[in-house]
Amino acid sequence: MKPLINKAKRAFHVMQLTNRYFGHRAALGYLMHLPKAIQSDAMIQAFRGGNYRSHFDGLEIKWIAPNPLFMEEIIEKRCYTPNQFFEIGRSDVVLDLGANVGTFTLYAALKAVEGLVVAVEPNPSLFEMLKQNVAVSGINNVMLLNALVSDKDGQSKFYMLDSGGSVREGYSIKGKEVELTSYRISSIMDKYGIQSVDFVKMDIEGAEFDIFRGDVASLKRVKKLSMEVHPDWGSIEDVLRQLISSGFMVDQRPAFLDSHLIYVYARRT
Repeated sequence: MKPLINKAKRAFHVMQLTNRYFGHRAALGYLMHLPKAIQSDAMIQAFRGGNYRSHFDGLEIKWIAPNPLFMEEIIEKRCYTPNQFFEIGRSDVVLDLGANVGTFTLYAALKAVEGLVVAVEPNPSLFEMLKQNVAVSGINNVMLLNALVSDKDGQSKFYMLDSGGSVREGYSIKGKEVELTSYRISSIMDKYGIQSVDFVKMDIEGAEFDIFRGDVASLKRVKKLSMEVHPDWGSIEDVLRQLISSGFMVDQRPAFLDSHLIYVYARRT
């Protein structure tokens, strides 16, 4: 019973956010999907096919499949850009690893108007929404890649979860199994002719513990990195040590008051 109550509270919070970001009419539209919205990722489906606009930091962002929860976390609460050291510059090159429906992708692309954003998302359904959001936004400095981020190049299995997320093989066996091309971070850079990256945002559902193991050299090509870390699947101390040994200053903080997830921030002096 408690999980259902928590999902209902989450759905109500989404409705409040929808009213705040998109107005009363959009909130009523979401309310019509509420029974489904309490279950899995139907929350996102409630917004598909509409045209929405939101304004943050003097930016206007257009959406066709927004996720209000991500908008609150990423844009309003600035979970990946917590202070002036992690601001995105006009000509920055940004990697969005685990782009989902593109909330951070669009925000970064509007900040880096003279730069480039490469957005990587493995889940095919989320990738389709990501493409739609980028298309309707009119932004032309984004490259999209439907692939896994891994510690090796090749083919890898992952699982599409009922929640709408995706998890690499070895971290879950619950969900639909999918096989997809995987890339190391350095291979993604090479694919797009990128010598160095100004900002890496990473939310890859536990795979962050393996990501640099076979590709330590890629860290030398990164200036700033913000990542969500899942302590249940590895040692955060190992991640911090690896970043420090690669020349980064690091900081961390809990993702949310009631969450076990951790945000890690790394930057070069």
